Amino acid sequence: MKRLICLIAMLILMSGCASMQEFNVNGQRAVENTSHIFNRIYNVPFKEVFLSCLDLLHDYNAEIYLKDFDKGIILARAAAGAASNWSMPSDNVGIYFEKVNNQETKVTLKTAASIFRRATPKYFLDAIEKEIKFRERINR
Repeated sequence: MKRLICLIAMLILMSGCASMQEFNVNGQRAVENTSHIFNRIYNVPFKEVFLSCLDLLHDYNAEIYLKDFDKGIILARAAAGAASNWSMPSDNVGIYFEKVNNQETKVTLKTAASIFRRATPKYFLDAIEKEIKFRERINR
């Protein structure tokens, strides 16, 4: 009987992992295929912008399901039920970083949402800038 209960519990856990992986793939496709694209150039080196964005997403309790510093990509989604996720522009966001030169970084925000029931993309891009300034003050 105990073996049967353990087997059922393992199957439930494994099926949950598969659906989460499937959700991440679907979320990534939705972000990559979207026409809702927003850009901003920051007068800050690539590394600082990337790390500031990661800090911001952690502050928002976002679930980061892909972060690749070398490719300049962060894919994240709003965690279910977290009040602070009202700061995320949609459930799934893709943030792409491009080094313009040594002191400038272009950030492209892709969101699957067309109607922003949460924060606007401008709000999110402004929040990245605030996080950059905050990190600069701390590192002085």
